[in-house]
Amino acid sequence: MQITASLPDGRVLPGVTGRIAENERGVLLALPIDVQATSVRVVIKASAGTETLETTADLKREAEGLVGDGVLYRGRPAATSPLRPVADLQFRRTERLHAEWTPAGELDQRSARLLSRTGQPLPIPVAVTERDVAGRKMLAADLNLAPLAAGDYVIELTAGRGGTQTTRLLAFRVLQ
Repeated sequence: MQITASLPDGRVLPGVTGRIAENERGVLLALPIDVQATSVRVVIKASAGTETLETTADLKREAEGLVGDGVLYRGRPAATSPLRPVADLQFRRTERLHAEWTPAGELDQRSARLLSRTGQPLPIPVAVTERDVAGRKMLAADLNLAPLAAGDYVIELTAGRGGTQTTRLLAFRVLQ
């Protein structure tokens, strides 16, 4: 799999390549995009054998906030199990959901809660921590999916600094 990106001024950024390992369902590729860029055109090429799929997407930066969009991972329920990137947002009850957000600076408030598909809070705790990943601070949330029934859910992250707050939503589905 190969991903390349170009900026509105015509500059083409260095591409990244990766491989989806056997028996895996996704791969996480980090594309180094200038933080000042408000939009970027991304070209994704995936190949298997003699078949190649190519698609293009125009991405725009959303409104500024205290945290970026979340990235989801899956793992076994044990906290020490390795995490795998998620591409399809569907989980089994035997898995653990792990989400990460990059904060824009220091935060003095952080919390997460689990919501039903109708937006009602559920009494299942979502643990939120702040950790260092490759020299960058990350907010992380972990949720054991065993107590959930099959259905659609949302993790609501609220982060704040001073009197400013940002809320991010991550929707996912639990399968039987």
